[in-house]
Amino acid sequence: IKKLRGKAGTPVKLTIWRDKEEKILDVAIKRAIIKLHSIKKSEFIEGKIGYIRLVEFQENTPKDLEEALVKLESQGLDALILDLRYNPGGLLDCAVDVSEKFLTKDKVIVSIKSRDPAQNMVFKSSGKFLHPDYPLIVMVNEGSASASEIVAGAVQDNKRGIVLGTKTFGKASVQSVISLKDGSALRITSALYYTPSGKLIKGLGIIPDVVVEREEIKTSENKDENKSEGEDIFEKAEAKSSKSVNGPGKEEKIVMDNQLNMAVSLIKAMKIYKSVKP
Repeated sequence: IKKLRGKAGTPVKLTIWRDKEEKILDVAIKRAIIKLHSIKKSEFIEGKIGYIRLVEFQENTPKDLEEALVKLESQGLDALILDLRYNPGGLLDCAVDVSEKFLTKDKVIVSIKSRDPAQNMVFKSSGKFLHPDYPLIVMVNEGSASASEIVAGAVQDNKRGIVLGTKTFGKASVQSVISLKDGSALRITSALYYTPSGKLIKGLGIIPDVVVEREEIKTSENKDENKSEGEDIFEKAEAKSSKSVNGPGKEEKIVMDNQLNMAVSLIKAMKIYKSVKP
């Protein structure tokens, strides 16, 4: 990492080995200042159905999500799709703060059990940041882990919304960092967390209420056959990074896929059912 970092605008060469292809690629990239945003998208996807893509749980995530929700609600939001696909997680307290935005007071969000019973904890919603009870779908996949699974589990077990996609990663460990005298640190797994219904998802993951496998769309359009796959991947990544650097939802359009299409269709059905329910 130290070798990768440097002055913005200067070049650095990466040598990459791909197991499946059994070959080495040399890829030259230009260093840049990368601004990380936990929310990549926050906009209406169809009608008044809102779409928020949350890619990581950072310290500012609850505040950013609150602002995004308030903005969408001021514009007439009546349903929400929260996309946690490929979200590897992050801070535990942030996962709790995100979950309680959709739960009424005193709902269990997650519980932590340690070897020492005195360190066991149960996190419940405070009811301070509750948002309207509009239809909610949380999207997950095999790349959704840790804090993402806490949010998905809290929504699913409390029957606040529907979880859609594929089985999550299955990380249920809580880690603690112990500082050592020489300035280094030791990170250890100190506890396990359980969903509100008492399920331990370690190695098992969360099974969505609606399982929808991702269908890959393969196309050869506009592909330069003279470029290596590595160059093509890095160009796409660089373009994606440059578009998202100014903040969420400003330049990129939402790319629809079969899972997202299913989520929109399901939201529509939920809204129709809600309107005709006695």
